[in-house]
Amino acid sequence: MECPLPLNKIPIVERLNNLRINVFGYEENEVFPLYASKRVDEECFNLLLIANEETQHYCLIRNMSRLLGDLTKHKTKHHYCYRCLHRFAKVEILKEHLQYCSEHSPQHIKMPEKGEKFYQISERALSTSSSLYHLCGF
Repeated sequence: MECPLPLNKIPIVERLNNLRINVFGYEENEVFPLYASKRVDEECFNLLLIANEETQHYCLIRNMSRLLGDLTKHKTKHHYCYRCLHRFAKVEILKEHLQYCSEHSPQHIKMPEKGEKFYQISERALSTSSSLYHLCGF
């Protein structure tokens, strides 16, 4: 195996070791999913991939709530969907969400910056077929 392990080799490691591994990236003060495991009921490891032009390194995320806690003013523990990083206050609501979210590839929700009225959708996003589009006006 190569070191550090490329993302496309993670399913092999998961299968050989009965693990569930999720990998997240960090760029411009944002955390986003790079790889979300399809495995369930296995020991779970969440990793943060730190990379630059020359090298990359995986770090273990021990507490997702602490990593993503600055996204909200509430200081209570939250439960996160590792596929879209949506935050839930109750495990039961997260489990209900996972029934739908696990059918899709990892997503990253990005809202407009403060003062911006619109968020631009890329040409690529418009060219992909989807059964659901959600646009909001505030």
